[in-house]
Amino acid sequence: MKLFTRDRLKILKNLYIQGLILPKNVHLERNTQLLQSKNLAARFPKIPHLLGWLTGKYPSSLEEVRYVYH
Repeated sequence: MKLFTRDRLKILKNLYIQGLILPKNVHLERNTQLLQSKNLAARFPKIPHLLGWLTGKYPSSLEEVRYVYH
């Protein structure tokens, strides 16, 4: 596993948090639970790609992202 500088870890953590919090292309629906699940499903694939772009290491799963970078 690579060693990361404190600044790089801050960037990774912020990207991870933004991927979980900031909605993109939100379609309003009556069922809020369905809306939440659609937003989460839309954002999750982007997180490993961003982390891989910054670190040169592409995590194999979101569990690895949470464990290594959170």
